[in-house]
Amino acid sequence: MKFYEDEIYVKMCEKAGEIQIHQIPIINSLGDGVFFIKDFVWYQQPDESKAFQVFRQNQLQEMIAKKFTVEKLHEFVEFVVTIYNPICMKVMGGMVGCEGQMTIEELESPYNSYEKLWLHYVMKELFNKSWNGEEWK
Repeated sequence: MKFYEDEIYVKMCEKAGEIQIHQIPIINSLGDGVFFIKDFVWYQQPDESKAFQVFRQNQLQEMIAKKFTVEKLHEFVEFVVTIYNPICMKVMGGMVGCEGQMTIEELESPYNSYEKLWLHYVMKELFNKSWNGEEWK
């Protein structure tokens, strides 16, 4: 599944108002859907006059790149372990906390994609907010 096809991720992006810097006027007169402008992915809800951005992983990483030091890398690893522990996670070809092979997409977690993981990290790092299933608090 492509990241912009994931209904939960689309909702997470829509509700991340703090990083939704730009919204664009409706350009898809056929209704709701995904459309692309240059390197950006936009989503338009039915009956809405504006579209919001659905972020790619690299765009989320760029939001915190200037703050990302070696210390922040360690904090990020701790953040990932906190989210996925005791859930099994593939880390550098090895597994933490379980037997067998499992990819991030196979996890039963609200953060079962790298985009969701990075969006959560950006919102936590910049605004001290976490996703509760409906909104960022």
